[in-house]
Amino acid sequence: MTQQENTIEDIKKLITKEHTGEAFYRSEFHTILDDMKMALDRQDSDSALNTLIQGAINLKASDVHLEIHEHDSVPRFRIDGNLAPLGQLSMKEHETLVERLKYRSNLKLNIHNVPQDGKFRLGKDGNEAKIDIRVSVMPTRYGESVVCRILDATNNVLTIDALGIIGTQKIDILHSLEKKQGMILVTGPTGSGKTTTLYTLIDMLKNPEDKIITLEDPIEYQIPDVLQSEINERE
Repeated sequence: MTQQENTIEDIKKLITKEHTGEAFYRSEFHTILDDMKMALDRQDSDSALNTLIQGAINLKASDVHLEIHEHDSVPRFRIDGNLAPLGQLSMKEHETLVERLKYRSNLKLNIHNVPQDGKFRLGKDGNEAKIDIRVSVMPTRYGESVVCRILDATNNVLTIDALGIIGTQKIDILHSLEKKQGMILVTGPTGSGKTTTLYTLIDMLKNPEDKIITLEDPIEYQIPDVLQSEINERE
């Protein structure tokens, strides 16, 4: 089977998958939630957090949301751009996880009424820690809700065919990349593949005769032979 045929088959699988991903991943969601709850029952919040994040990584989720409501909490994974709920956590379980997240991210544990941003690094399958977890804590009416963005530097940059860009769209993009000057604007909602697409285009543009410099917030993938600079407008 050719690479293009593989790409078409992958697209078909995505199209036939349940819209939210909830039914598609239900058994995995139950396993992750049960393992988290057992770890929290043992008062092992670090293991519970690792289970949550590693579960998200294994399912290729781009974000983890811990949303607090009046009586419970709902952890959700963003997969293929859609948010899918894992189940429910008690208020106490939620607060324990949030406290551990804040501790790992070097955030102030005694501050609950203002937003906080931080990050920590995580390894995958026992390897060196190369996965950045960007943590954003936001106070709400019922407590603190958290969003964790998963940035896996071990991911490989995809080819344009692997992105699923075919036909006239592919021709237009390749023609644009041949121009000596100009701008390509990539837009879309969270998790739609904007960054992945841009990295693919940069990888296609690089050659020994040119020097490419990127300004990123944050750097998500490492591209060989490209100077990548991380900026943060909030600092």
